[in-house]
Amino acid sequence: GRGPAGKMMSLYGLHRMWHPDENIGMKCDAREVAVRVYPGRRVFKDTEEFSSTFEAVVGHFGAHGYDMPDEELNAWLNGSRGQAEGR
Repeated sequence: GRGPAGKMMSLYGLHRMWHPDENIGMKCDAREVAVRVYPGRRVFKDTEEFSSTFEAVVGHFGAHGYDMPDEELNAWLNGSRGQAEGR
C-alpha cells in the first residue's frame, strides 16, 4: 500500500502570541509569525517515514525560524535521508 501523501507546513513564533489578551494572565511578547510551506508532494512508504521527516523538517523550522541547511533539507524532502538511514 501507499503511505500518506501531502505537503508540510511549519510555523515559528506562534507561542509568543498565543494569548494576546493580558487580562487572562499571559502577555503577548510579539506579533510576528513565520510560515513555511515546503514545495512538492511526496508519497511516504509508511507513517513512520512521514513522522520522522515531519519531525526533522517542520521541527527544525518551528524551533529556529529557519530551514536546516539546503543539502540536509533536500535529502529529507526527497526521501534519500530516511533511505540512507535504513528507514
